Amino acid sequence: SSDVCSSDLMNPSEQIKQPLNRILFGAAGTGKTYHTINHALSIIENKPLEILEQEDRTALKLRFDQYKEQCQIKFVTFHQSFSYEDFVEGIRAETDDNGQLSYDVKAGVFKEICEDAQIEIDAKQNNVSAPIEASINSAIDQLITQAKTEEMIFHTKRGAEIKVSSNSAGTLFALTSTGSNITLSIRHIRNYLKTQSDIIVDQKSYEWAIANSLRSEVEYAKSIEKVKPYVLIIDEINRGNISRIFGELITLIEDSKRQGADDALSVTLPYSKDDFSVPDNVYIIGTMNSSDRSLTGLDIALRRRFTFIEMPPKPELLNDVNVEDVDVQQLLTVINQRIEVLLDRDHCIGHANFMSLKDQPTLQNLADIFKQRIIPQLQEYFFDDWSKINMVLNANGMLKPKVVEKSALFPNVDTGSEGFFEDQKTWELVDSTFDSIESFTKIIKH
Repeated sequence: SSDVCSSDLMNPSEQIKQPLNRILFGAAGTGKTYHTINHALSIIENKPLEILEQEDRTALKLRFDQYKEQCQIKFVTFHQSFSYEDFVEGIRAETDDNGQLSYDVKAGVFKEICEDAQIEIDAKQNNVSAPIEASINSAIDQLITQAKTEEMIFHTKRGAEIKVSSNSAGTLFALTSTGSNITLSIRHIRNYLKTQSDIIVDQKSYEWAIANSLRSEVEYAKSIEKVKPYVLIIDEINRGNISRIFGELITLIEDSKRQGADDALSVTLPYSKDDFSVPDNVYIIGTMNSSDRSLTGLDIALRRRFTFIEMPPKPELLNDVNVEDVDVQQLLTVINQRIEVLLDRDHCIGHANFMSLKDQPTLQNLADIFKQRIIPQLQEYFFDDWSKINMVLNANGMLKPKVVEKSALFPNVDTGSEGFFEDQKTWELVDSTFDSIESFTKIIKH
């Protein structure tokens, strides 16, 4: 039930001090995205990370998904095409019931979460009695359940009739008088129920009609509940054009510039002309792959506004994994020690590459991991410098120099080019060695 997500679950003890902006950084496969779930739940449920790490992963993921459904957590991945318009606000072309094209200003993912967080603050602080979160969740759950089995009729502020139904996934649709089907925003219904406002926001009149009819089901209490935190997770934060995506937010997300702070700041947004500031109950969690050289470093202005938490490889998570007589924890440890000496610690191999061996500790699985993940990753790290890759593998026989018949390949080239061929040694994989456990034993020792 959605009741799990109510703030009643929050630890009544003293609030844990959490950084408003943090970035989990480390090499590929060290569990950065995996751990964003724990970090988000730590913020929302006011629990130390150590306690959450001892809980069952399935239960954690279930709670995470429930908070996400209720828009308390949003998840987004940055990429090269991601823009300010996707993140803050932009103009979108839309058609109305009559097929007329209009260009409306639409909020991006960050502005949306800030709006929700602001409504949360207003509902808890400005009212003598605030709506109980659990009753809002219950009303919306009942609405969706009923809409799955029958068409429900509601009336807009202007008296227009709409028929509302739901698909099996719980997405609500409104059939209008003109016969068009419009997808409804549960987020807006939730916010209308929180504010109990008669003002139509973002032209969401259908959502207002539904919320208006559900008002009687919302229970109120004196505002004793804490203001809920809202969490935005940005995966691969350094994959996008940071300065273009964040715009003026680079200033606004700083702790001292948030709403309520001594140096609080607001700006006028370029499209909507709204006065905008970032509430202090909005938390940002980013992940950053520190080993990808094709990515630029983070903007210095943004870097200083984040707390950086390193996510190193954890071979100890593989301490009970053995493939025949190969200790996988020791195997990963020694490979990373060699990479650190030959390259740097940012380019280590992550433990996530080997986690499937917990359930399938077979030679075939280990061989596939090396062929499909480890060796291609080492090729990337060392820019195809096979002699160094061979050193990482402790010359275990998986790679061997290719014999090139120079005279046959370059019959007209004089012998003065011999030195070039010494430098440009070519290598090849020896497939048969992957079928032998001795090849993996040799990586650790002679």
